[in-house]
Amino acid sequence: MAETKKTNTVDRLSRNLSEGIPEEIARNYLQEMIKLLPPDPVIFVDDSDVTKPHGKKFEGLCLVRDGS
Repeated sequence: MAETKKTNTVDRLSRNLSEGIPEEIARNYLQEMIKLLPPDPVIFVDDSDVTKPHGKKFEGLCLVRDGS
């Protein structure tokens, strides 16, 4: 059996995910995840926004738009 290249796998998965997740699969996934939650889950929300007003270049970033 031929080994599938990672790039081919990434391309295939990306293409399939671009079509969205079918509702039934999403619902089944959530039902399974709910089983793993403790009775009183702790939910952390980070509402901070990291800003670097004097920064000029940041590696690995494309065009970033301010969402505030």
